[in-house]
Amino acid sequence: MEHSLRYLAVFFGRIDLDGLDQNLVKQHFDWLAAQQSIILDAGGLRAEPTEGFVGAAWVIAADSLDAARDIMAQDPFVAAGLWVRSDCYAWGYAFRATPNDLNGECNERSI
Repeated sequence: MEHSLRYLAVFFGRIDLDGLDQNLVKQHFDWLAAQQSIILDAGGLRAEPTEGFVGAAWVIAADSLDAARDIMAQDPFVAAGLWVRSDCYAWGYAFRATPNDLNGECNERSI
């Protein structure tokens, strides 16, 4: 199903992937991979490239803000209460990056 609306989900909190239960980390990444038709872009946020994660952001295709928030709530990291705070905004993008735009640096563990 094609969703015409886009939403930006932003999650805040320091998460150390190596320090977490690796089953939970796997559940999170497996869940994200299964949502690729509706979570169009996703990645971790860092203050500096070599520092730890301070959050994450996703672009979600959904029919409404409530539907986007429902998708956010299904993430295993959200269900485990790992994020301090999250917000969701209507998203209007000017263009969409592709892995080629990123010099092939797009992979699941870079997020």
